[in-house]
Amino acid sequence: MLTISELARHAGVSVRTVRHYHQLGLLAEPARTTLGHRSYGAESLMALRRITALARAGVPLARIPDVLSATGAQRSALLDEVSQQLRDKERQLARTREALERMRSDEEDELSPELSALLGELAELGLPSEQLTTEQEMWRLTCVLFPDASPRWITQQRDLLRDDEYRTIYREVVAVADAEPDDPRIDKVARRSAAWTLAHLDDFLGWTDEWASDPQAADLVEEHTRIRYSTPAQRHLQRLVQEELKEN
Repeated sequence: MLTISELARHAGVSVRTVRHYHQLGLLAEPARTTLGHRSYGAESLMALRRITALARAGVPLARIPDVLSATGAQRSALLDEVSQQLRDKERQLARTREALERMRSDEEDELSPELSALLGELAELGLPSEQLTTEQEMWRLTCVLFPDASPRWITQQRDLLRDDEYRTIYREVVAVADAEPDDPRIDKVARRSAAWTLAHLDDFLGWTDEWASDPQAADLVEEHTRIRYSTPAQRHLQRLVQEELKEN
């Protein structure tokens, strides 16, 4: 029998990941020993390895139970569906890269004074250089795809950064980016972020209308953002915020 640490080591994941899978219901929790410890057998190890293989292959955690429980043609169809979704994402990523390359090769493509000011204000928040690079790429892509609306959005974003609560939440989101998915800070940040969003919905009404005016362009920016902000903690935080917003 294996302890949770030994199970995690044999599967090539962290103990926190095992616990996270328990919380999501992906991996069944074994009975505890008389000393209160979890004791895992070969079946648990094989189940964890299958879950880990699917997750690393890009299968969303929410779809893994369906794939694991399916058999024969149904399982094959589910895997084909996930594979098609991954190919769609790859195509979107390729289009995003092409757009970024066009921006790099365009001699007239320099940062506007407004965008330069926004990036400077983000730097003042203490963002890591990699995070600033991501923000710059996202905003430059947005400026290319939404040339009329982006100057106004940049101004609105700068206005938001003058909100102390927004600045605090922004820092907290960055701080948990590389945390384990079950880090208790993530739940706190998610609740705080959702509460702030609900209190400022009117500030985003103009954004959503213009954003929806070109779904294909919006998908490109959102896909680029998801790929760049793709740590397990960031994905978990995003799910928690969405759940909080739905409940309210």
